[in-house]
Amino acid sequence: MSEKFIPVITKYFSMKIKVDDIFRIEQESRKLVIRTEDHYYSYYQKPADIKHLLGNQFYWCMKHMVINLDKVDEISDGVVYFVNGDELPLSRECYAKVKQTYNAFIKKILNCDIKK
Repeated sequence: MSEKFIPVITKYFSMKIKVDDIFRIEQESRKLVIRTEDHYYSYYQKPADIKHLLGNQFYWCMKHMVINLDKVDEISDGVVYFVNGDELPLSRECYAKVKQTYNAFIKKILNCDIKK
C-alpha cells in the first residue's frame, strides 16, 4: 500500500503532508488547519476537497473537525488526549459520539491483532 499525502499549496510554499502524520484537521473560517505532532499548517481549502485522501482512522467528530483515531491516547472526562500531549475538549454530545467510535476502533484493532 502506498503512502497517502495531502497537498498543501499556498502563495508562499508548497508541500505534501503524510496522512499518517496528521493528528487532527480543523476548519477555521475559510482555512484548514492541519496539525501534526509538532507543526500546524494553515491554508485555504475546503474539507470536502481532502476528505477522499483520509483513511478509515479519521473521524469527523464535528462539522469542522476531524481527528485521527490512531493518534488518540485516551478519551475521558470530555477530553481527547493525543499521544503527543495535546488535548481537545469536546461538548457532551460530541464526546459521547467520539468515545463510542473510538471504543469500536480500538476493539477492531484488538480483534485484528488477536487473529494474527
